[in-house]
Amino acid sequence: MAITTIATGMHGAIGSRRDTVHGGVVFVEYDGTVRRIDPQTGTTDVIGTGFTELEDIEISADGSTYFLSERGGSIYAVEAGAPFDLTGAKVLASGLGPVHQLAAVVDGSALYAIEYAAPGSLLRVDLSDASVSTVAGGFQQATGLVLDASQTRAFVSEQGAGGRIRSVPLSGGAPVVVASGLPAPFFLNWGDATNEKLVVAQRDPENALSVIHLNTSGPLVQQVTGLPFRPSSIVVDDSGAAPLGIVAADSEIATIDLTDALAAPIEVDMPKEAMFPGGYRRVPYRLSAGLTSDDVEFIVAEGPEAGMISPSRDALWDDDAPHVMLLARARTGTFTLVATHIATGDTLAKVEFEVTTEWADAHDGPPLAFVGESAPWVTGGAWGGGPAGVQNVNVMPATGTRRIGVILVDTADSRLPGTGTTTTDIQAAWANEVVASTADPDGILRSCSHYFQEVSDGRFDVSLTTGNVVGPVSLPGGWTDYFEWNDDRSFWGTKGNLFQAAGTAAQSMIDFDDVDTLVVITFSLTASLDPDTPDLFVWPIATGVNLSYISPGETTVKQKSIPVVSMPTDWTAVDGRRVHETLSHEIGHNLGLPDLYMNVTGFDPTIAARDVTNWDLMSNDGDLPHLSLGAKLMLGWMDPGLVRAYNFALAGGGVSDTLTLKASSNVGSAVVGTDLAGIEVRRADGWNYYFEYRQGQAADIADRLLPQDGSVIGTDVVSGIFEPPLARRMIVQVPMDVDGDGPVLREPADYEESDPSGPAEFSLEVLSRSGDTAQVRLSYGAGGKPDPSIRPWPGGDNWQSPDILVQNAKSDADSAWLNVPWAGHTNRVRATITNGGDFVANDVQVNFFVKNFAISGAPEVPIGSAIIDIPAGGSVPAEVNWTPPAASTTGNAHFCIVVRIPLYQDPGNPAIVELTELNNVAQSNYSRFISSDASPAVRGVTAVDVHNPYDRETRFWVVPSQTSEFFRTYVGHQWLKVGAGETRSVEVMYESLVGDPAYASTAGELRQRVYKVPNVVALVGLAENPHEKPHNAEVVGGATIQVVAARGSRFDWIKVDGADVYGRVVDKGTDQPVHGGRVLVTARVKGDKGKELYAAGTIGSNGEFHAHFRRLRKLPKLLRAENLGRDEKLKKVESLDPRLLRERPSRDAEPQSWVLEAEYLGTYGHGDCVSEEFGTTF
Repeated sequence: MAITTIATGMHGAIGSRRDTVHGGVVFVEYDGTVRRIDPQTGTTDVIGTGFTELEDIEISADGSTYFLSERGGSIYAVEAGAPFDLTGAKVLASGLGPVHQLAAVVDGSALYAIEYAAPGSLLRVDLSDASVSTVAGGFQQATGLVLDASQTRAFVSEQGAGGRIRSVPLSGGAPVVVASGLPAPFFLNWGDATNEKLVVAQRDPENALSVIHLNTSGPLVQQVTGLPFRPSSIVVDDSGAAPLGIVAADSEIATIDLTDALAAPIEVDMPKEAMFPGGYRRVPYRLSAGLTSDDVEFIVAEGPEAGMISPSRDALWDDDAPHVMLLARARTGTFTLVATHIATGDTLAKVEFEVTTEWADAHDGPPLAFVGESAPWVTGGAWGGGPAGVQNVNVMPATGTRRIGVILVDTADSRLPGTGTTTTDIQAAWANEVVASTADPDGILRSCSHYFQEVSDGRFDVSLTTGNVVGPVSLPGGWTDYFEWNDDRSFWGTKGNLFQAAGTAAQSMIDFDDVDTLVVITFSLTASLDPDTPDLFVWPIATGVNLSYISPGETTVKQKSIPVVSMPTDWTAVDGRRVHETLSHEIGHNLGLPDLYMNVTGFDPTIAARDVTNWDLMSNDGDLPHLSLGAKLMLGWMDPGLVRAYNFALAGGGVSDTLTLKASSNVGSAVVGTDLAGIEVRRADGWNYYFEYRQGQAADIADRLLPQDGSVIGTDVVSGIFEPPLARRMIVQVPMDVDGDGPVLREPADYEESDPSGPAEFSLEVLSRSGDTAQVRLSYGAGGKPDPSIRPWPGGDNWQSPDILVQNAKSDADSAWLNVPWAGHTNRVRATITNGGDFVANDVQVNFFVKNFAISGAPEVPIGSAIIDIPAGGSVPAEVNWTPPAASTTGNAHFCIVVRIPLYQDPGNPAIVELTELNNVAQSNYSRFISSDASPAVRGVTAVDVHNPYDRETRFWVVPSQTSEFFRTYVGHQWLKVGAGETRSVEVMYESLVGDPAYASTAGELRQRVYKVPNVVALVGLAENPHEKPHNAEVVGGATIQVVAARGSRFDWIKVDGADVYGRVVDKGTDQPVHGGRVLVTARVKGDKGKELYAAGTIGSNGEFHAHFRRLRKLPKLLRAENLGRDEKLKKVESLDPRLLRERPSRDAEPQSWVLEAEYLGTYGHGDCVSEEFGTTF
């Protein structure tokens, strides 16, 4: 705040006023002179003389009258234009005490004056008759006086009582102290038009001004020092670009820019856009009045149901541009963010924000911040079983009872009828479709529950939460607030906010703790919104969201990732399919099953002809078939003991078995070891043929409309997740064979192939069928083919391939850092390749790639290749070195490793081709972060990429889960649209709740437990196929982050002694030594980042460590501040593991300058930390 002297030579300048009518600023001098000054030029003119010991000057609101006060007890009035001396002055009052500052009433009816005495009085002079009355007394050496905008209250400064400002009701009542402890206060003035900022001059020895912010619950005082000697009054001129203070200070007049001084103590820049339940936003704020971010605390006035604050800070924090992390919760409405002064508890600022379930941005969904344990999204993933047994067993287990919550909703422009039975009829009909209690006209009960009990052989069922359809719930918005018209595919699709809107509106009617799948059914109208769109009818979709809710009768906010389905109430009337048929299909998606139909754009006609059609619910739900054998195995609905597995690569040829297959829909009485329900033929790891006998049962509701009842059906199943655009579905029919026998077989048909492993013949012949059984003969001759393969991720929340290993010096020192790429340093990436065939695979090329941390396919960058030989049935590692770019300053660098094996052909005989390339790719998408609970706690920041491989824009859903209730995970968008071929980045953050005051009774009390058990965060990407009407968002990828909670740590001191590095690591909050863990010291030649040495040491009980670089000559130690004079050697010395020392300088090499950096790798209870760089010479 620059202070500029604009005039000197004054004789005791005291009171001053801005003259808005005649211009400039007028002020009085104690010697009886009145002057006018132009603040811009400093030019002064004497306009009045002849008075004695003047203290103040005041101007009437219309500028017609000047009022003067003399210390001797007189008050004068001088009309504008009259002689400005005693001859032109009118005595309004005399014989008063030492009168100081004056304050005129705006309407011109009165003038107030304050006496400098102990005690002194606040006086009122009636300007109509010059009568004087006492308003209040008992002031202690009062000097300053102003009136508020309402003219009902005065503010008085007193030099007695330690220096204070009091508010005085003019109609009577006791004065109230608004500020105290102000040395030498003098005259007052308003700093703003709203009279919320009071400016007080402070005479010597302070020589300062203070701004008192009255708009806080406890007025906040900000002082500006360095004013000229003995400042008596400050006039505020706000007519320019910045508020200018004109200071009357004894012998001079000065100006000061008051922008910072008059700024609100805190200004909160709340964005205008509404928040979404469960969302978050960074709210910037600006501080003044000497406040820092550590002086301020934020709360949401309406409580944690409405909003919360995260106290953690991340890499985006800036002390000069602070922000508060505001978290919306489960309630909707308008709420208040309150900033309070921690030391006093005073309210500094209030700002409103809105939370609504309407979301205007159709392109980018809202952010999400969620707390609580949430089950991982069902993803399938790798195949189960081993080489000799049945594969695909229980990879997506679904047993027990799945609780279905159904909510009936309508919108503002498609309301349900208020009379009649329409609503109750809809509710009853839908309840019966989920769990039938009323039979169809043929006397058979048909529902989702009956279907799943039948197909799973009693292993799986569904129930209806609350026993009925909840609602009706009237959503506040119109149809287009929750649904959008798709011009390309001509249908109404569901917007992402529908499910939270329904959940919020219905949370008092249904407890979402008791819901595993949420189904929202929307009332349709036949009146379209405009001529270019059809009736208001929404196409079904199944996807996943994170739901924020409050259970009925409770106040605690809960959040959970939950599968959801959207359907129209009149689905059967419009489409023809029964609700239980389509809803069973949608629930199948919730269980992890993908779509199988291929009558859409994008599939080659040859593969599309192999659609399983009516042989599997996930291809055609209208005829309500069973699931095929491979799908039942995946869900755990078929006992693998009832399936005969053949792996000819291991067993060799010469097989000719006659087998009896029992109808796979009637295995309730089947005996393991005696009966068979199917055959698995291993083509390669993760690729199998399944043969089963399908015969509809008279008592069943499924498999009643099979294309050829009583047939053996062969399916081709490839396990794992397919990256779009898809070349095939997970389950298709086996192809037509050479003599035209297809996948559907009856005697005397036989299915023949001359391959899976070389020139040998494979055939499956149907010998006979009788009732629920079919007799088949399976034959296979000898042959040989290689099959190099690598396993994909296991599925669930684990997105790491078990065959990919990332190692580096950090993981060599501490295995907790295995599979976490170390940015900026050399990493060893290893892939274990297995030859599942019975023929050697020589010169197998293994290609390594890296891409950004992603939850869908994304652009890949090659990082190296390796050539290996693999014996039949053997496994051999391939390895490359890779140095990823260093982490940015605003976040952690995370990467996805991809390994690809090109289609293998024998180099000596190209006719020998591997069994399949469908098992030739895997990736590891994993990272680790330690969230320390130092003050403030640390929030990790990263991002995941979402890539759209389609030729059209489509929508992706980001579904998070976590394993611990003591952490918070953030996702930048719950859903987003991505353009054709575009890659977009989504913010992801994570933090421990240990240290968060809001969770002191849970995470805080269980701190040691939280430290002990890491949180596993899984992020799953779901994508909609833009070439079909979306009724399912299918899994396209995912990522895993392990988040560990710990205390913060730091290096206390480090010293270098030749090839030895010593140091101490302490708790960041207590400065007590950490116990355990390893320290890794990295050394690199100055200016050459490609050459690094590593040394590691173990932390002792006193927090100290010793790391030794082997075979380095002892040189004089480099003295640094960190050395702290500690020359003694530590008792425990640990040498470096030889693997950590990749390069060693020659004994004859010249000494070089090295840059060193130490990293504490963390341990139970304490997080990692990195030292500043330091130097030495080796």
